[in-house]
Parts: sequence; C-alpha cells; structure tokens
Amino acid sequence: LQTAGYARAVVRAVAPQFAPDVVEQRVSARIARQQILTTQDPPAFDAVVDESVLHRVVGSPAVMLEQLLKLQEVSVLPNVSFRVIPYEAGLPPALNAKFIVLHFALPTIPDVIYIELLTHDTYVEDPEDVERYKDIFTALSAVAATPEETRAILDRKIAYYSERAR
Repeated sequence: LQTAGYARAVVRAVAPQFAPDVVEQRVSARIARQQILTTQDPPAFDAVVDESVLHRVVGSPAVMLEQLLKLQEVSVLPNVSFRVIPYEAGLPPALNAKFIVLHFALPTIPDVIYIELLTHDTYVEDPEDVERYKDIFTALSAVAATPEETRAILDRKIAYYSERAR
C-alpha cells in the first residue's frame, strides 16, 4: 500500500547499496502489486499495521502526508480492510514481524506465508509454521482498531503531517 515516494525512501533506507536503477525496480514492483486491489474481481486484502508506522517519518513530512492519504483512500475500498493497532492496545504479539498470509481461492492450494527480508524474499510453506503465522495474524487482528477507528487515526495523522509538509 506504499506510494512511490514512501517505497523509494524505504528501499533506500534498508538497502543503501542498491544502485538507483535497482531502487526504481523495487519501487515499480511495489506499486505494480497494488493494481490487483482495483481489478474487476479483486481479492480480499486485510492489512494490520502498528501505529508506530504512522509516526515514524519516512522520507519527509510531505512523503508521509502522501502515504497517509493513500492509506485513507485504499481503506475505503470494499475489498480492503486496513486497520491500525493503536498504542493503547499494548505490546502486540510479533511486533516486528512483517509477513503476508497468501490465501488462495482454490481450496486445493494451501496457504503460504510471504516474508520480504533485507537481502531476499522467502516463502514459508511448512503447514505448522503457516498455522503459527496465521495465529499471530489473528491475534494482531483482535487488538487492532476497527476500520472506522483506523480512518479516524489516519485523519489525525494527516492533519499533523499537513501542518509539517508546507
């Protein structure tokens, strides 16, 4: 759900050794992945993020403002559930674990966990490990704000960054 500016700042921060063309390839890939959310028959997409990602300035206040506006825009899509784990929820399980549960429409295809790491990407396919990740996602979802509460959190941060992006 990253804007190009936000994705570019993230890639540059985590992989400063990448040549500019590699950075742009990574940014393009992140942007291209999002197109599936607005296709004619889009998949369901549930995202849960920690509130800290809304506060940490990535790139600049202007980049953050653009990113938060994008999240607000995507959060109202009928196939998207975007929720924030507020600070008030306490320390969530697996706070620093960043992963995606890939659940396929065909029941014969088992769920897979996708993890984007610093030096490579990996897929977790072991059924026990997949279940552990799914349990963690369920626990994270249980402490996350509702989509409506999340939009209110986003509104507050948008106002904050609007002041600073000038």
